[in-house]
Amino acid sequence: MTARNRRRCFRMNKAKRVLDFIDSSDLDKFESFCRRQWLDFCDEHGGFGGQHLEYEEYTSEYSNYLMEKYGASKK
Repeated sequence: MTARNRRRCFRMNKAKRVLDFIDSSDLDKFESFCRRQWLDFCDEHGGFGGQHLEYEEYTSEYSNYLMEKYGASKK
């Protein structure tokens, strides 16, 4: 298995955990939440020399944080 395939499997497992964590009826709300968080991240880290992440990169890197933050906002 190549490194690329290992990364793909890792990302798919992470996505599956996210889908298992979130009820299917809340999936649209969760995606909307993630997009708002990503836009906030872009605003905070944008500009010259800032860190730029695509939406998929952001959700992959910060998936645990997003799930915890979304769960806390639901309480």
